[in-house]
Amino acid sequence: METVIVLSRLQFAFTVMFHYIFPPLTIGWGSFSPIWKRVTTSPENRSLPPLPSSG
Repeated sequence: METVIVLSRLQFAFTVMFHYIFPPLTIGWGSFSPIWKRVTTSPENRSLPPLPSSG
């Protein structure tokens, strides 16, 4: 019975950590990516490296 409680707490801790870390990262990346794309494609900033593509 005690192992079930420990495993349940570990599962809950993993779920909380996952939902605490990944949504802010994806929201931040979603707002940063178009800004960086605009900066790197503007004619006066051709020396900046482009972001790596994911696809």
